[in-house]
Amino acid sequence: MLTEALNVYAEGQFDEAIAKLTPLADASELPLTSQIKARKFMAFSHCAAGRPRPCRQQFELALEQDPTFQLTEAEKGHPVWGREFINARNAARSKRNTRKTP
Repeated sequence: MLTEALNVYAEGQFDEAIAKLTPLADASELPLTSQIKARKFMAFSHCAAGRPRPCRQQFELALEQDPTFQLTEAEKGHPVWGREFINARNAARSKRNTRKTP
């Protein structure tokens, strides 16, 4: 199912990709890496469709699932989702630091 959803994304059908990826992002039967990949491509889809806020939210959720989650260097350089990822990562770090402070 993940492969099918990624093919839809590659065809530029971002809303359909989001619909196919959404149930996969929290599918406990999938490995965490697949769940994170689903979230990443949901984020990319939202950004590509001009929706930066849900894009950033998906990155935040991915970082909650896996605080070590990173984009590739090429992905980080994207003018829209690269910025949203950095914002999400900074927000996640801030949340973690707030939780550590007594």
